[in-house]
Amino acid sequence: MSVTVEINQLTNNSSKLGIFINDRPVYWTCRALVKKDDAIDHNSDHYMRYVVGLSLLSNLINKYTDLNVPKNDVNRDAYKKTLDEGEKALFKRFGHDGDFDKLMQLCKLTDEISDNMLNYRYSVDGPEPLID
Repeated sequence: MSVTVEINQLTNNSSKLGIFINDRPVYWTCRALVKKDDAIDHNSDHYMRYVVGLSLLSNLINKYTDLNVPKNDVNRDAYKKTLDEGEKALFKRFGHDGDFDKLMQLCKLTDEISDNMLNYRYSVDGPEPLID
């Protein structure tokens, strides 16, 4: 399996990767979201920062298996069950010659990028964060 990762944007507020698996694209995007948090103080403007985007693991499961991971995780148990089943299905498809491990390393990379965005670890802020 050949894997190529193209970093299109890597900033504190927006990141975009093009991941080509055997020349077939899977795109991953992540955006910062700022949301007013009334729970802290009802009289002032406190905001919480979130990083939102569909996980790469979900994208891979949706693209390469018959399963469909929901875009939201309102039902946490069903969401986690679908992710677990999807990971097993990905292993069945890509488990040979370390290919599955490559995919899991990519998932870890995107998780690290999300954490870095949340904690302002990139030198460029990029576009303004989304405001909810």
